[in-house]
Amino acid sequence: MRLDHVQLAAPPGCEAEARAFYGGLLGLEELEKPEPMRASGGVWFALEGQELHIGVVAEGFVPATKAHPGLLVAEAELDGFARRLRDAGARVEWDDRYPGIRRFFTARFQPVSSAQQSSELVRSKIPSIVVSSSGMATGGRVLHHLLGALPDKRSTVLFVGYQAAGTRGRQCLRCFVHLQRLALQREIAVQRLDDVALDDDVELLHRLGVRD
Repeated sequence: MRLDHVQLAAPPGCEAEARAFYGGLLGLEELEKPEPMRASGGVWFALEGQELHIGVVAEGFVPATKAHPGLLVAEAELDGFARRLRDAGARVEWDDRYPGIRRFFTARFQPVSSAQQSSELVRSKIPSIVVSSSGMATGGRVLHHLLGALPDKRSTVLFVGYQAAGTRGRQCLRCFVHLQRLALQREIAVQRLDDVALDDDVELLHRLGVRD
């Protein structure tokens, strides 16, 4: 008996990102999926006699925070892989807990742009950074993110700049949130960056330590 393949779960629309990361950055060869299986989405890659499958979860995708593939590379290539990933915006975290083995963990920052992706993100409960320029939380997709995040004690709401009286932004700062038909009153983790005037979302992400 031997291992045939490893499958990683991913949300709908993941194919381009999977090809960029596993194919482009890591250099894995893409395999053609059997025709009857293509409708389900996802991407397959060759991996030294085995296969790595990126499989799509159509609804309710939740990432596995501990599960991951361990890829073995030559010692002389390890630092080069780490630099390549870091230069592409991926997080590289070295780990020395395995005696005699040099290794690192990596994770890719994945921006969400479409309304469908936002809805899927809210349903999935994935740890995420939501940047909104909706005008002090007065409308837009940020309302759905607030509805999904505020009941979770792990969430933090960060307001950048002035929040005018009568706006939801000001209400959140006073620990009162009213979103459409839902009235929610509880202690929420709120932070402020009052002295910042940012031109775009990318600059805000960089201030928060996220590199795209």
